Formats: sequence, structure tokens, C-alpha cells
Amino acid sequence: MTDGWLRGAEKWDKRVSYAVWRWYQDKVGWNVPLRVLEWTGHGVVWYLCVLAGFFLVKDARPGFYALVGNLFVGLSTDLLIVVIIKPLSRRKRPHYNPGKTELSLQSVDKFSFPSGHATRCAMVTGLVLHGYLVYKIPSEALVWATILWAITVMESRVMLGRHHVLDIVGGSLLGSLNAVFVSKFLSLNASSAPALRDQLLAILVRSFLRK
Repeated sequence: MTDGWLRGAEKWDKRVSYAVWRWYQDKVGWNVPLRVLEWTGHGVVWYLCVLAGFFLVKDARPGFYALVGNLFVGLSTDLLIVVIIKPLSRRKRPHYNPGKTELSLQSVDKFSFPSGHATRCAMVTGLVLHGYLVYKIPSEALVWATILWAITVMESRVMLGRHHVLDIVGGSLLGSLNAVFVSKFLSLNASSAPALRDQLLAILVRSFLRK
């Protein structure tokens, strides 16, 4: 019975996902915005932005460094989740997938479940919301903008043909759980985050000067 239910769910997922992709390609067909959204949710881009924010932004509010530090931790746990689960699921990408994603680990990224963009977007949104509630940063407007961005990126993955609908649903659930885990057990303290940032920056500078 379980196998039959799973096969039925997979057939429904493939049928709906293809219908969404086909509708977008026939009615709109403009994939450039979807490619841009793809890059805004790319893990490499997020790592670079987070590291730049943590080390290059000076004299920010303490909550800023705590939030950015939490995002770095979240990105790392997100990567671990995707690297473990994708090879276990071994679900193939849609047959109409436009091709490989740039700057991705193809041995893992060739699989479809869960969507790494969905796990990442949900995790970022969860930690931004946590930052707003705990550190009073960022602004409420930016929180809503982050939520809108996350939803748009997730939708774009189906419209571009990268993923099935259930890849997105599963990824968003895993990303949300990841955000809860980081905020509960690995979250940085706002008062100590600036000192941690200064210590790490000093270590990096000393290491660079020794070379």
C-alpha cells in the first residue's frame, strides 16, 4: 500500500510539475529572470556575501554580526543536509531540465530531491525572522522582502524545469527545520559576536602577513 501511494504521489508530482513548466514556457517563455533568481539563491553567492558582511562591514550593530554568523552556520548545515540526502534519494531531475547549474557539485546536484535552493531559501528566511525577533535586525520591511524573495525563487525552480513541486516542498520543510535547529542550538550571542568577528579577523590578518 505504501509503495502504491508513493508511486501515485510521484506521478502526480511529475504531472503537475510538467504542467507548470509547460504553462510558463508557452505563456511567458522569459527565462532570464529565472536565471537571475537562480543565482540569488546559489550557495556560493550566499557564502561570499555572508563572509563579506561578517568581515568587511565595520561598526555595525552587534545583532548584525550575530545574524550574519548564524547565516554562515546555517549555510554550512544546509550544505551538509543536501550532500547527505540527495544521494540517498537519488531522484532524477525533470527530463526537461535545461542543464547543469553552474558552480555546483555535479555528483550531488544531478539529483533532484530536495531542492538545494528551497532548503537554502527557507533556512535564510527562518534565520532572518529569528534575527528580527531576537536581535531587532533587520527591519520588518526587509523581513517581508526576504519572504517574498524565497517564495519567488522556489516557484522559479519549477518554472525553469530544475525541480518537481515536491522537491520544493520537501526542501522548504528541511530548510525550515534547519533554521529552527541553528537558532535554538547554534545561534551566536549578539553581545559576543562583534568580539568573535574581531578575533577571527585578527587571525586572518596575521596569517596573511606571515606569508
